[in-house]
Amino acid sequence: MKKLFLLGCLVLLQFSVAQKKKTTVKKVEKNVVIATFENLSAEITTINKVKKFVLFSKNEQSTDTLVLKETIDKNFKPAEFNVKNFTIGTQKMYLISWKENNTVTIKDKTEATAITENQVWNPVTKKQLFANTEKTIHTKEKVFLDANKTASHDVERKTSEGSLFTLLTNGDVTLYSKTQQSHFVYNSETDQYESKKVSASPVSKAKPKTKKR
Repeated sequence: MKKLFLLGCLVLLQFSVAQKKKTTVKKVEKNVVIATFENLSAEITTINKVKKFVLFSKNEQSTDTLVLKETIDKNFKPAEFNVKNFTIGTQKMYLISWKENNTVTIKDKTEATAITENQVWNPVTKKQLFANTEKTIHTKEKVFLDANKTASHDVERKTSEGSLFTLLTNGDVTLYSKTQQSHFVYNSETDQYESKKVSASPVSKAKPKTKKR
């Protein structure tokens, strides 16, 4: 009888402990929707525990995922997101563009970076055909005029990195910088953009001056 009593107490104790245990619920992070366009949705999502910037393309039977940016940090906030449809022959393409603005302040120096991203995608093959990143950096720094730091003035400068992206009406891509101009043409057989030589503009020769007699 005593053994049965102890066994009953043990069962009640185990049941009581099990009831007190809290059930752990995994938090599922919701996707952050940046923009929508027709059947497209640009979102910040988590894939394999890594935050990514993606474009979901919803079809009748499935949803395609185009990864626009493989890894992003918590401060990633794309602005002016845009998707433009265009065709080369019969092939439909996407031009995807957005901007990012980052500001970093360290002591007496502030650096503001404006980033413009342009990507060309083939939605059928789900392949990124072209990508270009252009940066404009505005730096403002306080410079002291004496060792005791009693007087100072601000020094500002602007620098740029990368090339200016332009999509032409025929689907060609051009890149311009201070030192270089590039032209790219889509090849449907290889499904990629290929570099095309840019013909140099002829240099006009100055006419020789006639000598006065």
